[in-house]
Amino acid sequence: MRHARESNSSHPSLARGRFVTLALTVFLVGLAGRLVQVQFFGHEDLEERAIKQHGRFEKLASRPGDVLDVRGRPLATSVETASVFVDPKAISEEKRSDVAESLAFVLDLDAEQLRQRLERSSKRRFLWVKRRVSEDEVRAVRDLKWPANWVGFQTELRRCYPQGPVASQVVGIRDIDGKSRDGIEKKFDELLLGKSGTRLSARDGRGRMLAIHEDFTRLPEPGSSVVLTIDSVIQTYAEEALDRVMADWKPASATAIVMDPRTGEILAMANRPTVN
Repeated sequence: MRHARESNSSHPSLARGRFVTLALTVFLVGLAGRLVQVQFFGHEDLEERAIKQHGRFEKLASRPGDVLDVRGRPLATSVETASVFVDPKAISEEKRSDVAESLAFVLDLDAEQLRQRLERSSKRRFLWVKRRVSEDEVRAVRDLKWPANWVGFQTELRRCYPQGPVASQVVGIRDIDGKSRDGIEKKFDELLLGKSGTRLSARDGRGRMLAIHEDFTRLPEPGSSVVLTIDSVIQTYAEEALDRVMADWKPASATAIVMDPRTGEILAMANRPTVN
């Protein structure tokens, strides 16, 4: 009788054990199924959500082509340079004035104006401080040792003119944003400019770079170079001759054009007064 009572008393425990085992098995099977769904069926959807939450498409500027004289000497070219920016939203409120004052000091800016700009842009994630800075200014900003997610550098392309003002009215100019404004730069802008690219980067809540999605990156295509019939040496002589005419005769304006009589090609073209 005692043995029968012990068997009957152990029956509920056995049933509970079986129930727990069954429940655990169902849970593990469900979890495995969910993992399979996420890995093989929901991967693209989850990736899209992650991109929307943390991804940021960035424009990659193309390198404009060079403007060359008839002998291949560069009249206009582009070089890489650094520009300074801040993430106003990441900068703590109590440090905003210190950041503004220190950056203004090393970059020769007005501290109060920069502080006001930071205040007005406190909800933004990007604000230019100074573009096209020198190497000395880059070192000075780095020596401030502000957090990288507060103050950073972005590489830009700066248009420069190795021959100085020679043929400046012919070549034209590009502004700080790379937009053509006059001359050959504007006339052949579509050919010189190339095609910009895009890059998808993942950033954390503070805007710090986490990763670059190579599958969503399209590299920029550099622009083509343009070769002129202008000879920069002859152009220099023509401009010097015009300067003497302006000094000796004081005309309101003067123009000089030098042509190759055999082909009609323009070897030099200059005007006075010059474009500032």
